[in-house]
Amino acid sequence: MRLATVVAALCVVFVAAGPPARAGAGDDRYQEYLENSQVYPEERWQEYVQAIGDRLVAHSPDRGKQYRFYVLDGDDVNAFTPGDNHVFLHRGLIAFMGSEDELAAVIGHEIAHVVERHVEKSKAASYATRAIGFLTALATQRPELRRDVEMPLRTLLMTGHGRERELDSDRLGAEYMAAAGYNPEAIIGVLSTLKDHAVFAKKVAGQMVPYHGVFASHPKNDLRLHEVVAHALRVAPEEVTEPVGDFWAMIDGLAFGDDAAGGLVRDGTFYHTGLRIAVKFPEDWDVRANRTRVRGEAPGGNPEGFVTFAFHDKPNRMSPKKYVTTVLKRDDLLRGEELEIDGKDAFIGELDIGESNVQLQLIAVLYRGRAAYVVKGECGAQGDPERFRQQFRGILEGLRGMTPDDLQIANRKRLRVIIAEPGQTYAELAKDTALHEHPEETLRLLNADYCASCLGGVGSDVGPRPGNYIKIVQ
Repeated sequence: MRLATVVAALCVVFVAAGPPARAGAGDDRYQEYLENSQVYPEERWQEYVQAIGDRLVAHSPDRGKQYRFYVLDGDDVNAFTPGDNHVFLHRGLIAFMGSEDELAAVIGHEIAHVVERHVEKSKAASYATRAIGFLTALATQRPELRRDVEMPLRTLLMTGHGRERELDSDRLGAEYMAAAGYNPEAIIGVLSTLKDHAVFAKKVAGQMVPYHGVFASHPKNDLRLHEVVAHALRVAPEEVTEPVGDFWAMIDGLAFGDDAAGGLVRDGTFYHTGLRIAVKFPEDWDVRANRTRVRGEAPGGNPEGFVTFAFHDKPNRMSPKKYVTTVLKRDDLLRGEELEIDGKDAFIGELDIGESNVQLQLIAVLYRGRAAYVVKGECGAQGDPERFRQQFRGILEGLRGMTPDDLQIANRKRLRVIIAEPGQTYAELAKDTALHEHPEETLRLLNADYCASCLGGVGSDVGPRPGNYIKIVQ
């Protein structure tokens, strides 16, 4: 009985107070995104979402407080907050929005999470379950019970509290929207779009259903969400408020998708937006890549020389040289040099060629962020060893973090806004688009006109409403 009392008391303490939120977590995130060129480079978009957010905050309990709103250069269909007055939206989510009101619905929802300290409360619940698991193991002298106690309790706490907090954020966000002059019914539009996107991902694209975060806990026709919207409409002011910007002018030209998410070669340079790197090879080399490996060949092919890049998780507390001998288990390392490249730890070594017909074998390991880049080079019988050595080092030193200019080159697809013409269909629009996979379905999703049951069947020839603005991809 005493153990149960102590456990209950600790649970109350942890859930009520919890660990203090780390000051500056959002700013730290922003600085990391900025350093990795993950902040969308168009300043007009940063100013636009900041203006929408400022209007909403002014009608919340946090009025007068400074919030920061940012657009990230990623195709994830999501938005989130670390919990300390910072809100991040991926441009992938913005692409599927149909109005400034819908953008405001997303931003208002995240502001409500901050106001209600939901991130901190979730952390507190997690700490509470750990405490209970620890005490159970301590009292019973059975350490194996710790996980058995923690996991079900954590699921119960997080699921129950999560749904209520999401509905709470919906309610508050709708109230902020209405008070700021936005139409809270846009929440229903956002929910419908996100649910359609999840259906598309699973049934058409064959992908895992993405977690959108915003309104994730609601079914498509959630009665509670409709009640929240109806209540917000009743308290909306009578005056109509002008939007802070021209949504359709803003959306025209927005980058779409991510051509280089798994690696892309353009004009001898390899771009990888997932790893946020670019690698330049000599101009006359042939460069090819897939999601995990890059290979560049000299003009004479393998007999002259080639270099390969592979990507691995960076180990903790291990030098690049140690990585070569311990993780890669290379016992044929003859000599090497520890150095810094672009301010990052690196190692370049020469391997024993034995009785092979190659003239030189090199290996290098470079740490950058959370990745370890393993670079191997081989100068064949027809190559020039000294020239190859210089080229190998030049390639390694050419590895850099992606810049905004690199991102423009790596991903060329853009949203364009046109006015729908009478008789125009999505099938026709899909014939003249930069989209390579599922073009018709994607265009329908972008324009809130997705119909999983009619695609390819009855109604598949139905197009957008004539005279409406619609988004295409070029």
